[in-house]
Order: sequence, then C-alpha cells, then structure tokens
Amino acid sequence: MGKIALEKKEIEECFNALHLLSQNNFDSKRIRGSFSRFPNGFFINDSIDADSFFTETIKEPSRKDKLSKLLSSIRLVKKLGTTSFEIAIPSSLLEIKEKICALKMINDSLILWTDNFVYKIPATEKAVRRTNKTKDNLVILKKLDTDIQELFLIPQFIETSDMVLQCSVKCLTLSLDNEKISEIDNFLNTYFSKVFQSAELQNSIYRGLQHGDLHFRNLLKRKNNKLCITDLDLIEENGFPFLDLMHFAIHLTRTIEKSSQYQPFESFLKEKSYLYNKLKTYNFYKISEIWLQYYHDDYIALYIQSQIEWYHYNKATSDELIQLEKLQKKYVL
Repeated sequence: MGKIALEKKEIEECFNALHLLSQNNFDSKRIRGSFSRFPNGFFINDSIDADSFFTETIKEPSRKDKLSKLLSSIRLVKKLGTTSFEIAIPSSLLEIKEKICALKMINDSLILWTDNFVYKIPATEKAVRRTNKTKDNLVILKKLDTDIQELFLIPQFIETSDMVLQCSVKCLTLSLDNEKISEIDNFLNTYFSKVFQSAELQNSIYRGLQHGDLHFRNLLKRKNNKLCITDLDLIEENGFPFLDLMHFAIHLTRTIEKSSQYQPFESFLKEKSYLYNKLKTYNFYKISEIWLQYYHDDYIALYIQSQIEWYHYNKATSDELIQLEKLQKKYVL
C-alpha cells in the first residue's frame, strides 16, 4: 500500500473531525477526509487521543495501521475515490446499529465487521465492478436448487444514491489443520457432487455452475457450524465445474508448500497424477475421488484460459500472467 504522507496538521484535522463525528447524531452530518491512500490493517476498538496518536504514529512505518484506529467509532466508510473517502453518518444504512469490531482493506474493498454482520465497501472502481457483478450473479444463484443455494453465503445489498455495498452475516474463517481438512473435504464433496449431478456432459467435459475462484480461504463457517462459499463475482452458470476443483488443488498445494503461484500447475502438466496425489497427501480423500471420476485433459487449456481471463478482468499484469502465457504456449498450443 505504501506510506501515507500526511502532515501533522492534516492528521489533527482528521482526528478532530472523527472525534466530533463519534459524538454527533449519526443521521445528521457527513465528514470528508483525504489521504494519499486508504488506511490498511486491522483495528480493534480502543481509545486514542490526538497527542498519543501523533507520538506513536508519525515515527512508525506502520502508521497506516494506526490511522485505521481513527475509524473505530464511525458507522460507515463511503467511497469517494482512490485518494479520499467519506465518512457517512446515516447509520440507518446498517442492518443493526452495532458497535464496529474491526476494519481491514482487502482486495480494494474496506471490510467492516460488526458484532453480527460484515460489510464490504468498495474503495476503487475495480471493487465497485466486482460488487455490481456479485449483485448480478444472484440471478444465477436463484435458479439453482435450494440445496445448492444454501451452500453459498449469499449477501444482501445496501444501495445509496451513488454506491452499492454488500452485507453478509458474520462467519469464521477456516484453517488447514487436520480437523478442518476433514470438514472441508466433506463439504466440497457435497458441493461438487451436487454441481456435477446438475451439470451437462458435453464432449467428455461437464458444463455447469463454476464459482471461478474456489479455494479454502473462500470457505467460511456460519454460526450454525455449517460451511459456505463466499466471493461470488466470478460465478458462471454455464462454466466448467471441474476448473473449481483444479483451482482448489493448485491453491491448496502452493499454500501448504509455499511455492510460486503456478508451480503446482506446471508440475501437474509434467505429471498428470500430481494434483490428484497432492489431494490424497493432504487428506482430501473424498474430492480426490471426484477428481478421478471427472478429470479430462481438455480441462487443461480451459483452466489456463480462465486464469488469463481473470488477470484481464482485474486489469492486472504480473509475472504470474507471463508464466501462464508461457505454459499455454509450451503445453497447449
């Protein structure tokens, strides 16, 4: 994110504005603040005064994280652009007027946690596009059988005159310890079984629901202990379900082995049993059986193309994209 270049006077003005804001009627005013970049990092509600803020922050490289603490008493952060934000007072936009627990900048959105809900507030044009796409994809999800729908964490949308934000019930993230692996394996076995049952076989490959970015960090646990799938902006109604399983296996392997982005995929291209064996090695026995049942070589070219399209969708260029294009030329074309 880089450093936030703020003069002491600017920080003091922002601090004073937010301090007044926390004491005012939340339905009456708005405060604007400009920063070189959005604050980034967690905060947990605590008290802080201007003097200690200056003392602790100005001399520290982590001042963007400290700056996040200034947002602890507000109800909503509203997008203005990539170099400024607006603190929107009307708390009626929130489902319940709850105390804010934490805030973090993730993938161009400000994620705001309250006691029971999570609000995803778009902070860049890319994030706005993803939010709108997620909203559009609810049409696809509503067409699904109820038993498939309930496997997803389907957000609600709060619309104002100039923005749309997502609201979801608060869930727990998952780790890759042994207990959670069994839980994830069972859940994904249920998910893929249902999706493949409703998919259509066309020329030895299956067409059907594709999540587009399925990995363990996009799996959450609800308060009722049931797992669900989040991040719904890349869903395709007539996609390729197996690509989700392939992406899960690749992401899982590179996360555990701390390898480069597409090293597991390249190893798989050299030895077709590689990812299947990795799923078994990491105790994902049930979805490894799904891999055996539904795998076909035609998915290789489709996976590479889907990943290249992801980079174009996000308007991102990187070494990973270059690596993908090299793999495409070497193994597909």
